[in-house]
Amino acid sequence: LDTLAGVRGLAALLDHLTEVAAAMADPAYGRLALELVAEAGRDSTFAAPFRDTAALVHRHLTAILEAARARGEIRMDRPPADLARQVRILLDGAVGRSVLDPDDTPDRVAADIRDALCRLLTPLAPQPLTPPFPDPDTPP
Repeated sequence: LDTLAGVRGLAALLDHLTEVAAAMADPAYGRLALELVAEAGRDSTFAAPFRDTAALVHRHLTAILEAARARGEIRMDRPPADLARQVRILLDGAVGRSVLDPDDTPDRVAADIRDALCRLLTPLAPQPLTPPFPDPDTPP
């Protein structure tokens, strides 16, 4: 959390979250995290500090994304709080993947998360109306 509080700008956020994703993709971390989540689902007292930390992470991410939005670095069609929630969902997914697919290396997961974050956060580019590849049903 301390390093997240010091993040300024979209590029720095992407770098930070890529590092976080790589760490979260360690299978040992994934197994421990899933056990903690399971216990938190059974015991609300046990869950309280995790919920508090998640809320703090959400507030930090939202503030960083609000500042990035003010600079025009991120998409404008979604509120920063919604984007922060979606970022957390992506990172949580990295944990589950680490346990379910041991062939996914931390570097590969980090690269995939970075790509997904870029697609999630950056302004949407206009998409072509036709595919950029030849239609197999249309003769040349």
